[in-house]
Amino acid sequence: MAKSSSRTKIKLRDVALQEIGILVDQIDKLPSVMDAAEHQAVSADVNKVFRAVGEAAGLEEDDARSIFNVLQNILLLSEKNGSVGNAIEILHSGLPEELGKKFLTSRERLEKAASKYDRSNPVSLSIKAQRLAYLRERLYQGAEITTDIRPIFTPDASEIADLVITHELSVKYFEGVATKSIHLSLDNADLVELREACDRALLKSKTLERTFKDKWSIEALGDETDR
Repeated sequence: MAKSSSRTKIKLRDVALQEIGILVDQIDKLPSVMDAAEHQAVSADVNKVFRAVGEAAGLEEDDARSIFNVLQNILLLSEKNGSVGNAIEILHSGLPEELGKKFLTSRERLEKAASKYDRSNPVSLSIKAQRLAYLRERLYQGAEITTDIRPIFTPDASEIADLVITHELSVKYFEGVATKSIHLSLDNADLVELREACDRALLKSKTLERTFKDKWSIEALGDETDR
């Protein structure tokens, strides 16, 4: 038996309200969006998928992303509350009056599209692929290597006896809800070893792609050719 959502209300964040507003404004293009989505290849680079759908439907990438964020939320709500209709009612309960009126006029078309959007949709699978790809305790955010010269002074500090070149690797990473950093001292030999490790990792990635591309769809996230 479907769960009743008549008493269920939801408080929506500003970003969710903005995305629903974009969907309502672009409701006429929703059939084209859904058709384009069905023809996409699954990819962990979900931004590429949003961009392709947007181009096919005559939308900006950000608008396509907003539309699918709303559809994804409807999918999750429908699974918890019994039907797409119930999910749409719950979303409507959290809308301000003016947007709520526009939302209701779009309901029939939205419900039709949302009924076709399930976990087997290429966009939904791409969202899942990206989530699993980055489901790690810590996520790399960026790195920088600074190089310094440190003087070695004579005992009385009246002259410089030697100069030493040093390097520091600063790595930023995301952990939990915060961006953190770690700083590591390196010498020239360490730099060479680090570069060799990176080159080897890229080579292993290409080897895996070449080995499995004829059997499965496979891709390397953040291909270095994109940089």
